[in-house]
Amino acid sequence: MIFRDDIETYLHQFGVEYSGEILAALDSYARLVEKFNASLNLVSKTDTGSEIVKQIIDSSALTKFMSPEKNSTLLDIGSGAGFPGIVLKIFWPEIHLISLDSSPRKITFQDEAASKLNLRDCEFVNLQFQEYRPEREIDYITVKALGNFKKVLAFAGRALREEGSLIFYLGETVPEELKEIEDAPFRLGSENLYSLPNYPGDLRFLKLIKTV
Repeated sequence: MIFRDDIETYLHQFGVEYSGEILAALDSYARLVEKFNASLNLVSKTDTGSEIVKQIIDSSALTKFMSPEKNSTLLDIGSGAGFPGIVLKIFWPEIHLISLDSSPRKITFQDEAASKLNLRDCEFVNLQFQEYRPEREIDYITVKALGNFKKVLAFAGRALREEGSLIFYLGETVPEELKEIEDAPFRLGSENLYSLPNYPGDLRFLKLIKTV
């Protein structure tokens, strides 16, 4: 399947800015996910092509709401096939990406995909996030489709720099654990509601800012 046309259509409808180079890279990445999906279970095997496009557009949504400074470090927890980490790296090539996942096969896939896409300044780490000890200051942490919110908050409290951002990709509702952050070193930064073109339901970003 050639994904380029569908990705371009949805990015345009969604209002995400992109270049021809970005579009070509997203298309190449989509085809790599499709190629290895049968053996690695990277996305749902039901209507795989549509699901890949959806994941790419959803991952790109964050670019509508923020623009990191050059050389910022983004840590993606539970990254799976690279959603959103690799997609964000394609849009923001000057960030340093650290991608964490407990599946060695998925981390290997991401590493090889990044090489084929000529994405530099990336680390792909096969660990549970609780076991990871960052060697550099973390500016942003992204979390998509992962529970254990209290454990994520505890980890982010250790790993983020002061005023760093913890960003959750969520559905329409905010989990109770994220409404009760009084005892955690965070304050609410922003909450953005959005919907994907041609996909039902509302989604949101919840950004928490580390305070100490």
